[in-house]
This record gives sequence, C-alpha cells and structure tokens, in this order.
Amino acid sequence: MQLRKRAELFGPVEPSHFIFASFKPVVVFEDQKPVGSRITGFNTTVPIGSWRKAWGKLTAKAGLSGLRFHDLRHHAITELLTNPNVSVQTTKSIAGHVSQKMVDRYAHIQLEAKRSALEALTQQPKSLVTGVTGNRPADTLTTASQ
Repeated sequence: MQLRKRAELFGPVEPSHFIFASFKPVVVFEDQKPVGSRITGFNTTVPIGSWRKAWGKLTAKAGLSGLRFHDLRHHAITELLTNPNVSVQTTKSIAGHVSQKMVDRYAHIQLEAKRSALEALTQQPKSLVTGVTGNRPADTLTTASQ
C-alpha cells in the first residue's frame, strides 16, 4: 500500500504501468557542453531501456551493490515458508513451482528457526528422551524394581 501511495505522487496508477518506468531527463549545459542531467519526471507507460541497468543503479544508490534481482525471490520464498500461517502449497502456488524439490532449492531456512528446533529437542522431559534410547536413569530402575 505504501508503494502505491508513493507511485500516486507521480500521477494516476494503472495496472498497465511499469515498475521500472522510463524517465524524462534534462541535460544541464555549461558553455554549450553537457555537465550533467536531472530527471524531470517519469513516463510510466514506457519501460526503462534495461531493467538490469536500472536495478544496478538502484541497488548501488541504496548501498546494496551485489544484490541480485533473483535474490528477492529467494528471500520472499524463505519468508513465506517460515511463516506458520502460510502453507507449502500456497508458497508453491505463489512462486510458480510445481515440485517440492524446487521449493527446497529456494527455501533457505533461517538460522533462528534451526536453533528453535534444536532447543525444542533439549527441553523434552528426560523420561521421554531416555525412553527412546532404552536407557533408564538409576532412580527409575530403583523405583521400577521395588
């Protein structure tokens, strides 16, 4: 919703508009030599010539150079899969994947989720843990034989 409000500052927003819209540059001259340019507006009905170039400039300006456009897909799928309210089937549908293998490829389970899972194992009652291995603590053996 915030992106739409920001886009509306430039004029009406239509479904046919481009995210990476072309801009209207004005060249700045000094002594009849171009010394720079500035953007006077955007034409949202025409795409920018190269989205890769636009992405590179955008990430560099934001201090995120090296961030690939495809990294957004990885991040979005990981966020969906770590949300307990979103099913794997829904994530597959949103991502356009047809197999679990593809979901697994993109889903980078966050370190915190791994830690929580391991902590859950260590917080189980000892009787449950020892019952699985077949070993009993000494006090349980004494109680059982009495």
